[in-house]
Amino acid sequence: MADEPIRLTDLADKMLVTKPSATRMVQRLERKNLVERKACLEDARSKRVQLTEHARKLLIKEVEVYQQMANELTAQLDAKEAEQLNQLLNKALK
Repeated sequence: MADEPIRLTDLADKMLVTKPSATRMVQRLERKNLVERKACLEDARSKRVQLTEHARKLLIKEVEVYQQMANELTAQLDAKEAEQLNQLLNKALK
């Protein structure tokens, strides 16, 4: 999820799940103080979901751990090998 709030309906569509499934997921994340729901200004019937400050801090920590792990895994590779690995991983993710 980006910094911008997203409508719950759009979140469900992006995740390829039903709106009730997305709602249950968001409720669980709310209980853990990871997301919050706010009224949508354009549509009073709709809710927007966004990360909490707590979730953003956790995300920053996770990115730091990921970067450290990536550095450790690629430490033995030269620049060409690291670039090849990067290209292969990007290809696998498409």
